[in-house]
This record gives sequence, C-alpha cells and structure tokens, in this order.
Amino acid sequence: MKSIVIKENDSHQRLDKFLFKYLGSIPKGLLFKYLRTGHIKVNRKKKDGNYILALNDVIDLYISDEFIPDTKPKENIQFKRGPLDIVFENDDILVVNKPANLPSQPDASSKDSLTDYIKAYLYDSGSYDPESENSFSPAICNRLDVNTSGLVIAAKNAESLRILNEKIRNKEIRKIYKCLVIGCPENRCGYLDNYILKDKALNKSKILEQNVPGALSAKTNYKVLVPGKTSLLEVEILTGRSHQIRAHMAYIGHPILGDAKYGGGSGTQKLCAYKLIFDFKEDASRLNYLKGFKIEIKPDFDIRKEI
Repeated sequence: MKSIVIKENDSHQRLDKFLFKYLGSIPKGLLFKYLRTGHIKVNRKKKDGNYILALNDVIDLYISDEFIPDTKPKENIQFKRGPLDIVFENDDILVVNKPANLPSQPDASSKDSLTDYIKAYLYDSGSYDPESENSFSPAICNRLDVNTSGLVIAAKNAESLRILNEKIRNKEIRKIYKCLVIGCPENRCGYLDNYILKDKALNKSKILEQNVPGALSAKTNYKVLVPGKTSLLEVEILTGRSHQIRAHMAYIGHPILGDAKYGGGSGTQKLCAYKLIFDFKEDASRLNYLKGFKIEIKPDFDIRKEI
C-alpha cells in the first residue's frame, strides 16, 4: 500500500488526471477498475475519477507495485542549463525571450530546449524542487517554432498553469508578432480567414480555401508597418495553428524572410513574438492582477539592415 498526501500543486485537479501523471504507465482501463473497486481511496473513501482533489487529501493506493513510481530521493538531479533572457518574473510566472534555433520543448533532434533551461533556472533559484512534488513540473504555456524567436510564458505553479492554459484556449492572451516579408502586400491591412492542413511527414502546413478532413480554421490579422522590397509587418494570430503565420504569409505571396521551408530564402527566419497582452475577459482567480498587463520586446533582427 502506498499513501500520497496532496500538496498545493496537486490540488484543484481531477483525481484521475493526477493519477495518470503520478502513476505514468498504468493502463487507462485498469486505473478506472481500481477506482470502481475501491483499490484507490481518498481519505479512506471510494471516489470517482472526477473527484476534485483538495490540499492535504490522502490517497491510498492498494494496487500492484509495478505501477507505483520509485520515490527514493534522487541524489544527483541533472538539468540541462543554458542562457535565459528573462523579461518578467514573479511568484507565478516567468516570461522569457526565446532565441531562434532553440526548441521550445525537448526534441529528439536537439540536445537542449527552452523548457530544460527554465527548469534548471527555477531549480537553481529555489523555485522548483522536483523531490517535493508528486506530479507537477514547471511548463511553458505557449510554444514557438524552433526558428521563431520571442516571448514565451512559463508557469511556476500548477494553479497558474491551469489558468494560463485556459486563458490561451479562450483567446484571452493576445500574441502579437513582427516579421519581415519579401515584397509588400497590396492591402496594407488584412484579415486572413482560411483553413490550414498540417502535413506531419513534411512538418509543413498548407492554406486551403475550402475545409477538408483534418483541416482547421486559421485566422490572422496583419498590418504593414514599413513597406518596401522587404516589408515590416505586425501580425496577430486569432487561432494558434502550427506554422500559421509562416503559411499565411507564403499563401498571399509574401513569405517571411529567411523561412526556407515556405519560400523565404536562406538565413535566419525574421519572425518574432514581440508582444503579449493579458486581455482577461473573465475571472482569472490567482492571476487577476495580470489583467491588462502588457509585455513587449524589441525583435532580434535589425529592421534597418533588411529594408
């Protein structure tokens, strides 16, 4: 038998979701069987998987030892450390400026990632202790393509992570980019409303006028800031699809400079997520103080040299 005491970062989530994270390899059907038969109890009572955990709840596991993770202290925790350009930090969130050519999350093709660097930084600064956590790990809330630079939000506790993910789903955190494109769009302001289809084998997205199976709605606003043979644009995505800005700019005949995959030539891709606006419409609980907060950085490309 194994007992787990629910800590702050484990609370306010469904029992089944916590158990899937904590137990890891347990088959879904077996987990729900254990819940039904009382092999898993909360505060000595049988609970459904949708029970919302509270601080200091005690979960008792009367299940096979093969599914219970090894909880022995890790004497030498290894982190992949790297430079972080920290733009904003408090007790709840960390906002960093991701450089181009660094993956947002661990990737088989790269040794390091922004997520690795963030976990190492939070561990070194005392904000994160993996040995004291049952299931929580700091995580980023918005991802950028490996060759896109700019602002990424990371949550330092579970409640902030849940809130931020919900706000992003509900489009209450606005993400605004600057980019350099080849040529200049005829319409200096535009709204693109199409469908996008991802080819996973090629890791490339295609814009379509008509919906087809597997396609998703893709909506983008853009504004020309500085026209020229190479033009500076401000772009806001209203839907968060894979390669959305890159595919949309290529579709209208003005690919992003340096974006070889979409016809923008070689070099460093000139696309930067330069502004975040916490445009909360509904209650944000712990993060209500961020309502209306804006974060802005200077893009990492020299506009004057390119235009």
